[in-house]
Amino acid sequence: MKQATIKIVIYMFLVTLLIICIIPFYLMLINGTRSAADINTGISFIPGKYLIQNYKTITKELDFFTGLKNTAFICTVIMIISSYVAGLTAFSLVFYDYRFKKTIFAIILGTLMIPQALGLIGYFDLCVKLNILDTLMAIIFSGCANASSVFFLRQYTESVIPPAIIQAARVDGASELGIYHRIGIPMMLPGMASIGIFAFVFNWNNYILPLIIISSEEKYTITMTIQKLNSTVYFVDYGAVYLGIGLSIIPIIIVFSIFSKAIIQGIAGGSLKE
Repeated sequence: MKQATIKIVIYMFLVTLLIICIIPFYLMLINGTRSAADINTGISFIPGKYLIQNYKTITKELDFFTGLKNTAFICTVIMIISSYVAGLTAFSLVFYDYRFKKTIFAIILGTLMIPQALGLIGYFDLCVKLNILDTLMAIIFSGCANASSVFFLRQYTESVIPPAIIQAARVDGASELGIYHRIGIPMMLPGMASIGIFAFVFNWNNYILPLIIISSEEKYTITMTIQKLNSTVYFVDYGAVYLGIGLSIIPIIIVFSIFSKAIIQGIAGGSLKE
């Protein structure tokens, strides 16, 4: 009887927590169907009648789908490259012995303490010298290496790949890159998928860096595109803003739905160590 009561309390708590988490998203979708005047009057849980009008606003006044396409391209490329680079770096830190390895790893961890904003001026200057300013490549280049991804994959690699397998592959004559591609990546894939998805979401929501790097409207990301609706001083169409935000999170929900098992496997695998 006591255990049943505890389970009921736990389930009630989880359901309450779920409702608290869902309500903001629900209100965002509802506000996407209301006008700015209705939104200013207060909160409503009933859909409005301005869905089509708000949709026309974000498609006619904004190049919404171009921003969506640019952001999807940037995030997909960063997700793939950053996962590969972080995996290769973590693999070398675990299975290779070389001078200053611990120092290099300490420097990688030390970069986590540096706020991203401090590097914006230096990165802007680098983009000018490389002649990649106002290009999507400049944003992709910034996300190809991530210290937190290296740290996570290093711990994950130590947990899931026994050193004996690497030694056996070397005895069989496999090349070092061949070992990484044929043994390392398949066994590290859940962890790489996890950090890839987090990189996708982070860069999807990134606003400061594209704002500094990109100046051409045809290269705007989705965050910059939606922000254009807030740029007017006297009137902000909050209904269109909410609808644009709601549509922009659909790809993130799809990615999480497809790769949710990989995230769980990656986090669970990284928490275990023989």
